[in-house]
Amino acid sequence: MTKKLIAEWRKRLARPASIAVHSRVSKDPFASCFGRVAVQEPGETWPTYRKRLMRPLLQINCADLPFRPKSIVDLAMIRVWIGQDFEAEPPGSTKFWCVRASPSIAGLKPTPEPAHKSDIKPAGLKWKLLESDYPTWDEAPADEIPEVLHDSYHDHFECSLGTKVGGWPHTIQSEVCWEAGGKNSTSAEFVFQIDSEPDLNWMWGDAGLGYLGRGSGKHRKAWRFDWQCC
Repeated sequence: MTKKLIAEWRKRLARPASIAVHSRVSKDPFASCFGRVAVQEPGETWPTYRKRLMRPLLQINCADLPFRPKSIVDLAMIRVWIGQDFEAEPPGSTKFWCVRASPSIAGLKPTPEPAHKSDIKPAGLKWKLLESDYPTWDEAPADEIPEVLHDSYHDHFECSLGTKVGGWPHTIQSEVCWEAGGKNSTSAEFVFQIDSEPDLNWMWGDAGLGYLGRGSGKHRKAWRFDWQCC
């Protein structure tokens, strides 16, 4: 009976995801990349935090993804920046991070990076398909899962670490809190997570992760953010 329940709940909870794999930095400015943002919309300026240029953290060319969540099927390029000393900001702050999303790459232009003095080492990104990703206990519908599966949940339902698009957020302390980006946090849908990358000189506090969500319905243009660490 337990094996049948496990199979049923694995099928119910499984979500596909695109997992990032490091590669050489591409000469193509439109390629997915960690630690680099190489294209911008006409008229865009580089984001700042406390009067300092933000560091480029992630560029995702959605055409590269083997799986793309429904929440971003209308997007072609996503770019993420992070400010210096972001750990000092209180929960819910929208000041130290920036997400810009473009529905098409046709209007984007290669843009030389300004002197942002980032210490993050750029790396190219390739993507591989993960057919089934599962929620951590924090994100799982615990009230619905049969009690017989509670103690062994982590043995049968693995949530992938790493930088990934889609799937489930790999939480560390609690369920994701979508305060940053808008008061209506319940409208947010998880889109992707950005892992700590010590080899690239990037950490969310103590080996943490950052989570990005997108609003739904009338909040669709809003992005939400949270991060956790050990």
